[in-house]
This record gives sequence, C-alpha cells and structure tokens, in this order.
Amino acid sequence: MVKSTEEIINKLTYNISKLDEVQSIGISGSKSPFPRVGEGDIDIFIYCNTIPDIEKRQAIMNEMGDIIQEVKIKVFEGGHWGIGDFGLVNGVETWLMYFTVEEALNEVKAILNGEYPDKLDNYYYPVGRCAMLQNMNVLCDKNEFLSSLKKTLTDYPEKLEKTLIEYHLEELEDKEDLERAVVRKDALFYHFALDITIDHFLQALFAMNRTYFPSRKRTAFYIDKFKMKPEKCNERLLEVVRLGGDSEGIKQSYELLCDMINELKELIMVYEFNGKIFEEGQKAFISIPFNVWDECGVKGSIPVKVTIDEFTFECKLVPKGNGNYYIPIKKGDLKNLNMDKELKISFQVISALSRINKNSPYSLEKPIRKIDSISIITPSKKGLCGQATVAMLAEVSLDEVINLMGSQCSLSKVIEALDYYGIPHSEKMVYRLKEDSILPKCCIINTTGHLMVFYDGKYYDPSMGLLEEFDISKITGFLEILI
Repeated sequence: MVKSTEEIINKLTYNISKLDEVQSIGISGSKSPFPRVGEGDIDIFIYCNTIPDIEKRQAIMNEMGDIIQEVKIKVFEGGHWGIGDFGLVNGVETWLMYFTVEEALNEVKAILNGEYPDKLDNYYYPVGRCAMLQNMNVLCDKNEFLSSLKKTLTDYPEKLEKTLIEYHLEELEDKEDLERAVVRKDALFYHFALDITIDHFLQALFAMNRTYFPSRKRTAFYIDKFKMKPEKCNERLLEVVRLGGDSEGIKQSYELLCDMINELKELIMVYEFNGKIFEEGQKAFISIPFNVWDECGVKGSIPVKVTIDEFTFECKLVPKGNGNYYIPIKKGDLKNLNMDKELKISFQVISALSRINKNSPYSLEKPIRKIDSISIITPSKKGLCGQATVAMLAEVSLDEVINLMGSQCSLSKVIEALDYYGIPHSEKMVYRLKEDSILPKCCIINTTGHLMVFYDGKYYDPSMGLLEEFDISKITGFLEILI
C-alpha cells in the first residue's frame, strides 16, 4: 500500500521523538502540502540534549523499511546544518538535521546580538535561521524549547535592527564595481556587482521593517507587505534587473538603482528640529514644522521613535491634514519634559511600535499565575474595560495594567498584555456565535467594543459587575483563554 508523504514523515518524526536525547522536532516552512518530486526538499530540524549516535539513527531509518529509500547516515557533520542524515520519501529529498539545544541557543543569541550582520559561506544567512525558526512547524516539543525560542523571536531586537542597517548602508556606499561596469557596458560584470548591491539593499530594507531576512527566496512577497520601502519597490527592482541585462540599458539600470538606494536612506533618516510643547483640547502636542509627506515619504498612520532632550519614546503621529502632523505627548511623560522652553526634538520613522510584552519576566512556561478563579474589578473611570479584563485574568492591580498598557486600549493591546503575563490564549477571535453556541470555560468576550471575562459559567463585566446570565446574541466574538 502506497503511503502519503505526510504519513511517512509523521511516522518518522514520531519514531525519532521517542529517543531520550531528542527534545524538539520541527519542519521549516509549511507542512501542508509537502513538496512533490522536483518542487523542493523536506528539511527536518531535530534539537537534542546530546546527538543520538549513528547506531540509533540508523535503527530509526531501518525501522521505516523500504518506504524511505537511499538512506545515508552522517552525510555531513558540523557547521550551519548540524549533523545530517538523508533519505528519499516518495522521491523527495528529505534531510534530518540534528543540533544540540545548547548550540542552537548560542547561535540565536549571537545572531540577535548582531554578531553576524551578513551572509556567510555558501550563501548562509544567519538572520535567515531566525526567520526559519520563527515560522517553523513544530512537530514535537517535550520541554517547549521551540515554543520558547519562537516567543523570543517575536520581538525584533533594536540592537540587531541598528547593527544591520548601519552595516548594509555602509556597504551600499561602495559603488566602484557598478560604476566600472557602467563605463564598460559590461553586462556580466554589472550583474556580478548588482547581485551584491541588491543583497545589501534587501537586508537593510528587511531590518528597517524589523523582519528577519529569510534569504533571497520569496523577498517580493515580504516587500509587498512592508510599510517602509521605496515607492513601487518590487516593480522598480525588477526593472533594475531587466535593464541591466542589456549593455545599452546598464546606465539606466544603475541610475534607477541609485535612486532607490537614496530613497532607502531617506526612510532611515533622523529628522531634527526645535519646538515647544503646547496644549490643545486638554492634550499635549509638539507640531512638526515641515510637511511629513514630502520630507519623510510616508503617509497615513506613522509610527515613530521620538527623542526630546535625551528622553525617548515611541508613538504614532497625529495627522492634521495635507501632510501636517503633531507629535502626541502622554500626560505621564510631561514630568520628564519642560513645557516652558524650546526643546531639541528628533524623530525616526519606524515600521511599527514595539510590543508591550518586550522584556517580560513571564512566559508561557512561567506565567504569572494558573487561572483557577476570577475576582471582579470595576474601574471608577470609563474606557478601561480592556485593562480591567487583563487585570482580572492576571490577578494584578488595575493600576499595574494601566501602567503597562496605557490608558488607551485595543484588542491587539489586550492580546499583547496577555502575552506579557504569559497567559495562554487561542490565536484568533471566534466570531458569528449561534444561539446554541457554548463558550469555553474561560474567555474574553467582546460586545461591540466592550470587553469582559467569562469564567466557569459567570460573566465578569468591568461595568456591571458579576453577572450570572448574559444575552449571547450581544456577543460579537470571544478569545479563548487556555487553562
């Protein structure tokens, strides 16, 4: 009987997982569907306390019988790809790569610390290892090693972002080979130099958008989603390559490439000016004295990192129309600033605001508590239902949660706060409830913008208090809390 690739891989990884040395197993990329012959290979990453010896690994392959063919043990050893075994699964090359947990952790730590800013031998991108781990399909995780590692990789480190941007922008300054190829109209030489330049361009672009560079595969897919990028980035990069294939088009290709590099640099620029804090509608702002659309090349909701006299914070600029923007100042931050004098102000456009679960002392493995009861919290002020919901689940004070989340709240911030406290939850909200729908034992309920906690048959409403019953037709969705 012919077995599917999925069945064979599931059996193989299950057998490997039974080895005492093995802690975690994952497959890079998507598990569904598996590639067919000629479409790619299957990479299985196996993380161990110690690497199982050759005899044990051979026995695992022998146990699979003839459904895995052309088996080879220890095809390679050491380096970026661990200790590798090989076999054909329905004709598809399948690699089993064994690593120790310790070496994997050390490598990731070094990468995030900015110790490998560029590709290494054979086009291995260390940062690409982080991209792979972040998106890995976990098949076995005995002690949640991979789950913990994936959580660590959720927040793109500021130090890594700065290191990569500085390194690759400096490399983009070296245009000697490109200029020589333009003068000579040498298409082959130009493409050699162009490949190197595009590589640095892409790595800087990915770092700007706080995205781990996954190597040169699927870059167009990522660029389409980036907020910070030169205008029509994908289309113009393809035009650079197309024009560079003809000796008569090399000069035009080079000019277009230089334009894109200059736009990239402008996106990373720090904008400086002097200004004063003023109040408008009981809120504090600083007016930006130039047109942000024209100077920064971005529109809409713009996240920025602001520095005012050595005090740094992140925020989203407040649009006032036609490219004019204000920098909002939180009331809690006013104590760090002088409202009476002119201030030295600078800001840098960033891809997104930092998540509030950054540097959390908690994790899924070490949550703030195990939820076995809920105590009602009813804020004295309106508009704090999200913060109160988190406080009830975490069993902390409302003030602590407000300090963490701020006074403005959204569902995404609630989810980030749950992650901060290590409170496990489902990945997505469930919508479109029916009359006979049954709520999970614990969940956050959304009723058209108002949040409350449901636990063990009761409703903990920050506005109404403890409720024994609630009209399910008023529930627009819920997020399950996994207990």
